[in-house]
Amino acid sequence: MKAIIPIVSIKGFQNVLSCLDKVGDDITIEARQDRLILSTLSLTRTAYANFTFSRTFFESYSLDLSSSAIQYDDEGPFLRCTIIAKALVSACRVRGNIEEKIHNLSVYLNAAEGVGENCRLTVEVLFRSGCIKFHKLLYQSCLENLQLIDSVDTFQNSWELSAPAMNGLADYFSSKAEEMTMKFNDSGIVLQTFNDTGDDSDKSKRFGATMVPIERVAMDRYITQNEGQIVFSLKEFKAILAFAVGLRLTMSAYFDMGDRPIVFTAESENVVSAKFALATINIPGEKSTQASQSQASRSAAPEELDLTQAENALFLDDDADWASQLDDMEVEAAQASVSASVSANVSASVSASASVGASGSGSAFVIEEDFAPSTVRNPKRPKYDLDDDDW
Repeated sequence: MKAIIPIVSIKGFQNVLSCLDKVGDDITIEARQDRLILSTLSLTRTAYANFTFSRTFFESYSLDLSSSAIQYDDEGPFLRCTIIAKALVSACRVRGNIEEKIHNLSVYLNAAEGVGENCRLTVEVLFRSGCIKFHKLLYQSCLENLQLIDSVDTFQNSWELSAPAMNGLADYFSSKAEEMTMKFNDSGIVLQTFNDTGDDSDKSKRFGATMVPIERVAMDRYITQNEGQIVFSLKEFKAILAFAVGLRLTMSAYFDMGDRPIVFTAESENVVSAKFALATINIPGEKSTQASQSQASRSAAPEELDLTQAENALFLDDDADWASQLDDMEVEAAQASVSASVSANVSASVSASASVGASGSGSAFVIEEDFAPSTVRNPKRPKYDLDDDDW
């Protein structure tokens, strides 16, 4: 296989390799007659990335079918191998202004069998000054075909964002965060990350969260059949954003509930297409949780406070109001006590007068018209002392 990348496509090819390096450790190269496929899978098998380059992406592209290492399947002949991601990224990296320094970049892949000195991938960088730089990397044959099983047509929810809308979106989230939570409903989506304290042993110790809401009017397309939230890796999501923004591509996301992966796609006029799949964690919606919490709060709510009790006076808004209400309550209590005392004294006087008349004594109890027993103000106060200014 021989592929020559023109100067206008080198920057995009480097962005692709950088994105693959952030997702997995190895890059699988699959060369076919009409396209070149680069893919990777993370070590935990929770993230997958696939890039397909058509023949129009290259200045020249060819696949040698005469080699005995060529394999065949339903789609035709192909050559597949794996190579270390960081080695390929380093070989294709050029510092400085690429347009002023480089003429083109070529990738040669021989079709030798097995692993050895003959199984090498050669990266050739032709500078405008006439110098040529070679990097020869050993590769290993690969029999595993990495491809995404889930089709985007089977997902119920999807959204689409343009490159200007995604520009700078990754800068909002801390590099210390590991997970991204995406909440979705009829109005749009909310991207949220938690800022951990750095202690991986206790995930409950979080000192803040970053939330970025994206309304549906800001999206090129937004389709949702239900609402909920899912959690996926932030590191791979940032790599996807960097790729789409770097090549100014529109990115689409397809997701669903039930522990299905979230799939991101991007395409540039049938020249290069990208597909990503990230494992997700399904989190139940907040509506049922909030409803249950509200119901539990109502069932466990205490009875209304009796503000006539001094120990509940702290729940009043103002000390002055509390003092005035307490005075009114004490006056009402005193009046009720006066009425009870007067009634008791009148009954006792009447009984005494009757008994004296019966005994023939001339003395009798006389109740004064303005009689009222003396009342003493209840000295009980709340458990804290009030200053004179509060009265």
